[in-house]
Amino acid sequence: NVGFIAKVIPKGFHPSELQDLNKMPVDILIASLNTPSSVQRIKVQREILRRGKNSNITAKLEALSSNKTLAPEIRVAALYTLKQLDGANANPFLLSICKDSQMQEHALRVVTDRNKEQFIIIDDKQIPLPLDVFSNALKGDNPKAKAQALISLGRLRNNSLAKEVLSLTKRTSGQNLPKETINHANPDLERVIPHLAVRTLVETDSTQACLDSLGTEVTSGAFWALRYMHNDKAVSGLIQKFSSIAGNNIKSDILTTLTRLYFKEAIYKGDWWGTRPDNSGPYYDRQPWDQTKRIGEFLKTSITGLDDKSKSEVAKQLALHKIPLNEPNLASVSIPKEINQTPIVIPVANPKDPNLIANLSFETTMEKAMALKGSPEKGKLLFNSNTCSACHTDANGLQPKGPHLVDIGKRYKKNEMIESILKPDAKIAQGFETLAFTTKNGKIITGFVVSESAQLILLRQNTGLSLELNKDSIEERTTLKNSMMPAGLVNNLTPEQFSDLLSYLDSLNGSPTKK
Repeated sequence: NVGFIAKVIPKGFHPSELQDLNKMPVDILIASLNTPSSVQRIKVQREILRRGKNSNITAKLEALSSNKTLAPEIRVAALYTLKQLDGANANPFLLSICKDSQMQEHALRVVTDRNKEQFIIIDDKQIPLPLDVFSNALKGDNPKAKAQALISLGRLRNNSLAKEVLSLTKRTSGQNLPKETINHANPDLERVIPHLAVRTLVETDSTQACLDSLGTEVTSGAFWALRYMHNDKAVSGLIQKFSSIAGNNIKSDILTTLTRLYFKEAIYKGDWWGTRPDNSGPYYDRQPWDQTKRIGEFLKTSITGLDDKSKSEVAKQLALHKIPLNEPNLASVSIPKEINQTPIVIPVANPKDPNLIANLSFETTMEKAMALKGSPEKGKLLFNSNTCSACHTDANGLQPKGPHLVDIGKRYKKNEMIESILKPDAKIAQGFETLAFTTKNGKIITGFVVSESAQLILLRQNTGLSLELNKDSIEERTTLKNSMMPAGLVNNLTPEQFSDLLSYLDSLNGSPTKK
């Protein structure tokens, strides 16, 4: 029951038949937008657009969009139809309806939706869209309109409101953005507007405004945006600021930002992103650009004047960004690597002990394990002692190895876990297929991919040991049908012990075992 598509029909629901739209009079056709059925609205919109521009249709769509007694989805459908029908000619109406709080966010989106229609026509001349409607939204209380105004300004590529945008890089609580977040799955609503503000600053090339804001109350947001600005002005400005601005903290932030700008992301060609990408970041395929050498030379000469704390922080950033400056003045900081590589050893089972799984059939083991209720505490000890931990992680934040089991109890039923352990070749987890790599010197190396960058592949072999493989050395890559997990890993356990292990795996999601 994984990966299925369900169709749910409410009790008593009877879909209404749509009339023949081709022959429907204009008045009735446009009035037909007023329906709770989104499918019908789309069909009506398409028929209106098929009929083409018409002043009568335009007037009726404007009236429908302006009618505050209608449901928002009806008004929005009319608004989008109007813009698609009339193009830039609809912009004056769209700008006027921005005063309507219910329609503001939608009008701001529609008016900038098409790059070639971002203007109004006055005396047969194309005039850029006025920015007051966007400024009003940025200053307003409607967060959705504020978010859309930021997106729309980015589409306009207009940095005239950069100062107002920078003010939105701060959280509404007034606190700076957290540098590190461990609860990655928890929503952080306060981050949405600052994130969009930063993207707008980048898209509108607001480099100078960000440089001018260093040392002010929006310094954090300015640095945040500058990290994405790979241009000469940003690099020159940061280097100049380093010499003219006081304080080790801000100097450290300048060097950290320059560290981020040292590399650029390569152009994505569709061939280097797999199911286990290198997530050490911030770039997948790091590439130098015309300012790389200049940044490197400046980092080498500038770090010596920092205090030990700032020097250590910059050194840590250099390591995380994989910048090989080999500077003796840097603190010895490196990216944490996996420790204690322990090879998998298939346990030896006593062939004379009838209670061991090695001497029981699959069916018998399944029956006994399903009937028993094990101890999660004992199972955890078995997980760590029975080499399970050589290829699996059972908690968030650990170095990636093989299939992540932190929520295995949520994804697998007990009988499915039993089959996966006793018959590992029966079903192979997606993304952990066994691969065979033929190298240019004739060697064949098998394993599953733990992580893959543009240059290296980190493999987990069937011994449980990891191996780095340079992509340039690979001649051929093929997928095998067998699992990297060897059979017999629980042969030395009794069904009771096996049940303990299963109970621990099921407890990882905090729910009772599913039958």
